[in-house]
This record gives sequence, C-alpha cells and structure tokens, in this order.
Amino acid sequence: MFVPSPYGDWQNHPFQYLRNDPGFDGDVVYALDDGPDRDFQTLAAVENRTLYRFTYRGTWTGAVEPVDPELQRLELLRGERIDGETTVGVPSGATRVSVRVETKRGYARYSVGGFAEGDAVAVEWTVTPDGVRVANLDRTGGDADGPPVPLPSGASELDLVVRFAGTAGESVTYRQELTVDRDGDEVRALWPPETRVCRLRTECGREGTWVGPDGDYLDGVSVATNATASG
Repeated sequence: MFVPSPYGDWQNHPFQYLRNDPGFDGDVVYALDDGPDRDFQTLAAVENRTLYRFTYRGTWTGAVEPVDPELQRLELLRGERIDGETTVGVPSGATRVSVRVETKRGYARYSVGGFAEGDAVAVEWTVTPDGVRVANLDRTGGDADGPPVPLPSGASELDLVVRFAGTAGESVTYRQELTVDRDGDEVRALWPPETRVCRLRTECGREGTWVGPDGDYLDGVSVATNATASG
C-alpha cells in the first residue's frame, strides 16, 4: 500500500498505525508514495502483491481538522501500448475547455468540440515507448515534434490536464498524474492516475485530491477512467 508523505520522508509519521512487520513479510507492506523511481523500485521488491494507494483530500493537520480519505485499488499495466480513457464532467458555468498532455520532454495541446452543462468530455490517450498522445481530439500546438509527446527513459510521470473556463474568468482544472516506466519496447503504468480537481489554478494541491463522487466539488464535476494494455 502506497501512503502519502505530508511531513517528508517519514514512513511512520503521521501514520503510526501503518507499520511494517520486521522482514516486510506481513499481510500488508506500507511504502511511501515518493516519486516514479521509488514507486517502481518498491514494486520490484514486493512482487505478486495486490496494489493500493491511500490518499486524502484536504490539508493534513493531525487531529485538528478531518480530511476525506480514499483507498484506491491499483493495477500495474504492462505492454507495448496502453490505451486509457478519462471522462470528466462539465462544471457548472463552463463555456470553453482545453486539453493538454505533458511529460518532462514536452507537451501538446488539443481542442474539444461543442459541449454544454451536464455533458461529459472524454479524452482517449495512448501511451507507448514512443510517447503519449490524445487519439480522439485535434492537436492544436505544443513544443514537442509530435504527434506523440516523448517519454524520458526509465520511470517518470506524465500529466493529463483538462481545464474548463467560464465567462467571468472562473476555471476548474482536472489534473491526472500517471506514473509510467519506459523500458525498451515496453511501457508500464500504475493505473488509475492520481487525480486532482481544483478551482482558479492549474496546479492542484492535496486539497484538490479526487476521492470519488462523495467529495465536496462544484456542480457538474465528475471523473471516470479505464485503461487496457496490449502487445
């Protein structure tokens, strides 16, 4: 089980209850969710275990203010190609939308056709060792040669950003951060991505963490994901 690290590189603080037995052979192994390199090193060390991510929405203040927790079942996808789909709800008041994919080696922007309040916008994105691209939308720009935005070698993070804006300058951003590993002709990914939703900014902190439909969000906000690996 991957756990967050609100106080830095501390395994048992503030989650003292989530302790590993000596030898790391207990029913559960707890590990810090601390970047792509460490995440894949952890996976290599604990093969054949069921994967989970513990996360929360809010600002961690110990026992002073509660947070909204979420336990997510993870799947390690592996293949020559990973096809994912993210479907997000159109927030109340939104009149335009932009889509962007980013890696450490570049980004690309995509356009979306007409939509209305109550609709949903689907983004079909494909990840291969060559890079990541959006398959169902028209590319409108970016700094990568494309069409795929290249992935670095080894473990890294790629982001999908869907930003809605309204006539008065208000905005809602969906940001998904996918941990991937490019190794020769194969790519691996921890699915689903970490998902955050925030207003009036594009970088969403922990307080924007998506914890399912029971979270406190603007009207119209929703998230659904699925993915398959092939090859």
